[in-house]
Amino acid sequence: MARLLLGGILLLGFQPVLLRANPTQIGKIDPATLEPETLLGMTLEDAFNRLGPPHQVGVVRGSEPWQDDVLFIYPLGISLFWFQDRVWQVRLSAPFTGKVRGIQIGDSRDQVSEVLGSPYYTETSWNLYHFEGPSYPIRLRLFFKEGLVEDMYLYRGDF
Repeated sequence: MARLLLGGILLLGFQPVLLRANPTQIGKIDPATLEPETLLGMTLEDAFNRLGPPHQVGVVRGSEPWQDDVLFIYPLGISLFWFQDRVWQVRLSAPFTGKVRGIQIGDSRDQVSEVLGSPYYTETSWNLYHFEGPSYPIRLRLFFKEGLVEDMYLYRGDF
């Protein structure tokens, strides 16, 4: 009986924490000033404060259950992939107009090579670049359609 009572007291003591978006940020994502690499490692609270609530929430299934991700989709072509309450991957696609390390949607493979040099790895439809981050490696995978950058995936390389 004492355990049941203690359990009830503990449950009553926990209150859900409501996340409220920073009202000045809602709908005010500016791709020109956004530094996508700074989105990696964000907490849920960080995301709400910086970007506001997502426009949509989805799930991306991996080949193994531990590879499943929660996906926050924001306007302007920004998507955040979550693992254990942190952003581990950022997808940037049209209509995103900002840059990642000097590259933007619509750049040609030649332009990418001029800016980033030789890729770490390449396939017919994508290039992979590897960079040193603040405390973990960062990878940038660029997908091409008809020779132009269509999607950019920026992610932690230690996953």
